[in-house]
Amino acid sequence: MSYEYIAEFRIDLGKAIPEVGDLLSRVNDATSSCGYNERLKCLSGPITATITADRELTEEEQHKMKTILEAQMIESMPKQDIRLFSFRRKSGNVSQSVMQ
Repeated sequence: MSYEYIAEFRIDLGKAIPEVGDLLSRVNDATSSCGYNERLKCLSGPITATITADRELTEEEQHKMKTILEAQMIESMPKQDIRLFSFRRKSGNVSQSVMQ
């Protein structure tokens, strides 16, 4: 049997793409001058990774996996504000190997 876990990340596009960051700054400055204190932020859609395990992971193992995944993404792309926002077991995903 195998279990699939889905990790979903989002990237702050204002930090990842200088042109988007400049645009957001101009819009935020303009709205601020009109008395709006809210700040516009632009995030990517979810970037997903699938992790397959041969058994169900414990809560502690899932926490460790989330910590490692996020740390590796941040380390490999330090200028992009990338964050793990979801980690879950894919529902109904227990499958049996054909090789049993």
